[in-house]
Amino acid sequence: MLFKTRKNFAVSIIVISIAIIVIIVTAGFAAGEKKDSPRGCVLKAYKNTVALFVDGELERVYSDIVLDTLPEQDIYQLKNGIAFDTREEAERAIEDYDG
Repeated sequence: MLFKTRKNFAVSIIVISIAIIVIIVTAGFAAGEKKDSPRGCVLKAYKNTVALFVDGELERVYSDIVLDTLPEQDIYQLKNGIAFDTREEAERAIEDYDG
């Protein structure tokens, strides 16, 4: 009887440990995916210019916009990335930097 109780206890510990490991691994993949793969359209600083990224891929570089010539607040926002729902919104916003 004591052996059976210990066996059940050991099996329970193993099952709970496996469940915890699966949860941790799944949460890690989910967190990594969000951080590494921005979705949508993002205007972001690129070298000393501004670029449009669509779904995390470089789509277009606006080389006629030089970061050094922009106000500090704009540079800060562009370094962090400015997200837009659509490409059209991002392209309209770029006109503000283009003069």
